[in-house]
Amino acid sequence: MLPVWSVASVQGRRRTMEDAYSIHVGLPGLPHACPHFFGVFDGHRGDQVAQCCATRLPLNLVDEWSKVGESRSILACLTSAFQATDAELGPCGRETGSTAVVALLGDADVYIAHCGDSRAIVSKGGTAHQLSDDHRPTRDDEMARIKEAGGFCCNFGRGNMYVMGQLAVTRSFGDVDLRPYVIAQPELVVHARTPDDEFLVLASDGLWDALSNQEVVNIIRRCLARAKDRGQQDGLDITAKVLVKMAIRHGSTDNVTAIIVLL
Repeated sequence: MLPVWSVASVQGRRRTMEDAYSIHVGLPGLPHACPHFFGVFDGHRGDQVAQCCATRLPLNLVDEWSKVGESRSILACLTSAFQATDAELGPCGRETGSTAVVALLGDADVYIAHCGDSRAIVSKGGTAHQLSDDHRPTRDDEMARIKEAGGFCCNFGRGNMYVMGQLAVTRSFGDVDLRPYVIAQPELVVHARTPDDEFLVLASDGLWDALSNQEVVNIIRRCLARAKDRGQQDGLDITAKVLVKMAIRHGSTDNVTAIIVLL
């Protein structure tokens, strides 16, 4: 069965739009176990890296799978595809970069790969469950990795921590000038689908900075229930638009992109 999904993406209060997204339902060449690709990319210092990743990552994933097929795990192919995409960025990836959160969706499992603070959650019976762990300097393991590589993180008294005083995330595509402290190595999660799963949300940090995981789930459930009561066929499209508008209303000053996939 093909998944039902919707996406909304707004520039918000930012002067430029640096988010991108990529959706391929039934992408030829993906593993039969997870043939649907969804991804959100949040660029910084420009949108070049985010746009490149949105275009090239699904293609590189297909290419990596074609090399090895069933002899290699889906997670290993995701890692290789991230590395191949990062290697293709060229000069545009030296001083600019992008976070990423990607989901490969199948009937039995959801495969998540992410770099940075774009996030994936799933609603299980109305309760939010976070599937990815934001790559920020406040994570003890990420701080330790950076220090071991000879780097540092500081906050300049502003609250947020920055890698080498420059970047608020510890993993991303691009940002070559901050290697080896900022890396493009994804973290990987396999979520086994259950009958309690309602929907999957992938979004840039513009959403999560303004709304908690549970608030996002609550908004989506209310919107879907209201649309059902009104007999609206496009309830999911309306829900995605409402969600990103709520993030702006609750104080988000960033670009906001959110993909919702019914499970």
